[in-house]
Amino acid sequence: MFICRYPILRSCLLLTMLFCLTHTAGAQSSDDYVIVGNHADLHVGDTLVIVSTSCTHALGVKQNTNNRAATPITLVNNRLTSTENVQQVILERLDRFWLLRVGDGKYLHAAGSSSNNYLRTTDLVEARNSGICNIKISGGNAVIEFQRTQNSETTKYLSFNPGSAFNAPLFACYDGENTVYLFRKNRYTSTNITTIHTTQQHDGCVYDLMGRAYAEGTPLPKGVYIRQGKCFIVR
Repeated sequence: MFICRYPILRSCLLLTMLFCLTHTAGAQSSDDYVIVGNHADLHVGDTLVIVSTSCTHALGVKQNTNNRAATPITLVNNRLTSTENVQQVILERLDRFWLLRVGDGKYLHAAGSSSNNYLRTTDLVEARNSGICNIKISGGNAVIEFQRTQNSETTKYLSFNPGSAFNAPLFACYDGENTVYLFRKNRYTSTNITTIHTTQQHDGCVYDLMGRAYAEGTPLPKGVYIRQGKCFIVR
C-alpha cells in the first residue's frame, strides 16, 4: 500500500473518486441513491437510505412496536435504484447534532433505556432529547450514534440485526459501536455528465477514498474502492 505523493496525480484521483461517488458508471437519474463515503459530504436536506453493511436490507417504512422493520434490497452497479418499502430519511441539524426525519414532523430516536434497544419515531420535542445523533463515516462505513438521554446512561448506535430462523431482520439501537451504509439520493441528473479520463486510473491499482493505492490482488478491508474509474464495495 502507498499514499500518492504527487499533487497532480492526487488531484486526478480525487476528481475520479468524486465522479464515482456521484456519477457511478452509466447514466444516473435523480432517483438513484449512491453510497456516502465521508461524513463531510453530508448536508442538511439530504435524502438518505440506511443500508446494512451486507447490502441486503435497508431501513423499512414499517414501524414495529420497539424497532423498525428491514426491507430486502438489491444494488445495481453499487446503486440503489428501487426504494419500494424503503424509508427515506431527511437530514436536519440541531446545533452540532443531526436529526433523522422520517415523515411529516416525525423523527427516529433511541427510545429505550440502558437495558433495551428500542428504535421508534417521535415528534420534534422529544427528538431534541433522544433523537440527536453524531454521524461518522470512514471508507463508507457509517456510525450513527444517538446521544445519552435521561433514560439511558450510554449512547446507542443505530444498527442492523439480521434476525434468525424465528425472527425477521430489523433495525434497532444497540450498545457498542455498529456500522451501516448511508446511501444518498443523487443530487445530479444525467444531463451534462462528462467522463473524466486520467491515465492514472488505468494503472492496475485499487484506490480507497483517501487516495491510498493497493496493488492488484492485495486483500482489502471492508469499504468503498475505485478500480479503473469505477466504484465497488468490499463487504
